[in-house]
Amino acid sequence: MNISKLTKALSPANLAELSEITISPDFSITILQVAGINQHYQAAVAKFALVNPQHPLFTDAMVFLSDVLAAKATPDTLQFLAHVVVADWMLIDDEGVAQEYTPEAFIELFTGPDPFQRAIPAKLLKACTADSTFKVDLIVKR
Repeated sequence: MNISKLTKALSPANLAELSEITISPDFSITILQVAGINQHYQAAVAKFALVNPQHPLFTDAMVFLSDVLAAKATPDTLQFLAHVVVADWMLIDDEGVAQEYTPEAFIELFTGPDPFQRAIPAKLLKACTADSTFKVDLIVKR
């Protein structure tokens, strides 16, 4: 059987490429699945490589990806989240104004001494590598 001729039939079985993580009613973050099969992720990595070729993702991938899998919130993993993993956010400030997503805004928000500034990136690192975050419900007919 030629599996390349079954893309329409099998596409619903693939994991979703994006998932929305809700932090609060005024804050949610849309992330990409960190997986080689995710074309959105591959495109984001390629774009990131053009502007950051010396990032540890490209110079010491095994050590860097170990940090990602261990959910270590470091300046390098924060930069990876901001430029590669986070696709967008919905963030409403105290005056009801929507804040636009930029990698720079993400890094600014999550750099500092407050515990949430380390906790949320660590949770996003766990979520972006967990299959359960991107599960697509399959319909089973009997």
